[in-house]
Amino acid sequence: PYVDSPNTGSVAGIVGAGGNVGAAILGLFFIKYEYNAAMEYMGWFTIGMGLLTPLVVIKGYKGILFGKDDTEEGSRKQHSPLLVPKMQHSPHLVKLRQKRRATTAPTDA
Repeated sequence: PYVDSPNTGSVAGIVGAGGNVGAAILGLFFIKYEYNAAMEYMGWFTIGMGLLTPLVVIKGYKGILFGKDDTEEGSRKQHSPLLVPKMQHSPHLVKLRQKRRATTAPTDA
């Protein structure tokens, strides 16, 4: 709910890439250190990241520790930093809508 709709794919890509980077770094830990030590470092890293989570504040929403809720009308409106073209009238979308209307139109029997 906190991701601007036109940017959902970009955010998913960044999150997925972050997971791959984390896996590569932890993979290096398993190469450099013994198994038990690498598992311990991974555990401490996870605990550390979990402890930082309450510091996350999303604009317009109250955080766990600080921040405030914006109750004004339109204060939580989503804004896209990217220029996303309006796809309401794309030829492909128009054809899909026409097909849906044709299949859902009542038939006279």
